[in-house]
Amino acid sequence: MSQGVQLTVSQRQAVVDSIMTLRKLLSAIEVEPSFSQYTDRLIDAKTQVDEKISIVPEGVLKREILNSVSAFLDARELWRLAIAYQDVHKYINWACDLYVKYDLRIDGAPSQDNWCREFYNIYITAPKTGSWNGSDTRRRFLDSPLTQIWNVAILHLGKAEEEFRGSK
Repeated sequence: MSQGVQLTVSQRQAVVDSIMTLRKLLSAIEVEPSFSQYTDRLIDAKTQVDEKISIVPEGVLKREILNSVSAFLDARELWRLAIAYQDVHKYINWACDLYVKYDLRIDGAPSQDNWCREFYNIYITAPKTGSWNGSDTRRRFLDSPLTQIWNVAILHLGKAEEEFRGSK
C-alpha cells in the first residue's frame, strides 16, 4: 500500500461510488447472468465508474479501480468472441494474449503454446460437432478463464479498497 493519497470530499465520494458500482457488478455475476445481461450491467458500471473516477487524482487507487474495470471488459470480450464463432483466428489470438496477461491456468495445458494449439483444434471442430456448449470443453476454455479473469477484477478491486482505507 502506498502512503495514502489526499482526497477531497467529492473525490472520496467518487471512489466510494465507483467501488460500490463494481461490487454490484460482482453481485450480478454471482447469479450467473446471460451474456446480454452481463453486457448491460457492464456498460452501466463502466459508464458510472468513468464518470466518477475522472475527478480522482492519478495514482494507485485510481489505477486499481481502472484495472478492475479493464478485467471485467476483457472477460466480456472473451465471452463475446467465444459465442460469436465469426473469426476463430481472432478469438484464438486474443484468448492466447489473455492467457499471458492474466496468467490463466487451463486444466491439462501446461504451457501457452500447448493451450493455444489444443484450443485451436477443439474450437475449429466445435461448431460442426456441437462440442462447445454444455461440455467439458466449454468449461475448460471459457468458464474457467472467465472465472479467473473475474478473480483478477476482484483482486484489483480489493487493492483499491485497501488503498482507499489508507487515504486521508
